[in-house]
Amino acid sequence: MKRTRKQIFAIGGAVILSLYISGYGFSRTNHQIVHRISVAGGSYSSHSVVGGDAWFIGAAINGLIAGIYTPLRYVELAYWHIRQPLDSPRLIEERNRKSR
Repeated sequence: MKRTRKQIFAIGGAVILSLYISGYGFSRTNHQIVHRISVAGGSYSSHSVVGGDAWFIGAAINGLIAGIYTPLRYVELAYWHIRQPLDSPRLIEERNRKSR
């Protein structure tokens, strides 16, 4: 079966998108990109998805990685604003959970 040019571009685009999303998942799993929250008075006051903390060169690399994945960081940030809206109280389970 001969593929048309349009099908080849569609397959190539799907592969690139899959690799991009997988790379974001890998970066989140390895804490190169992290979700940070701020709490004031028992309520959420801010959310951010930023490059993870590291020593010297690692911090620059994590910042670069976060820059590459900016579109997906904004998608994740929108998710957190829906899941934990600003000025909503922290859940009891989260209050009792120890910091990692």
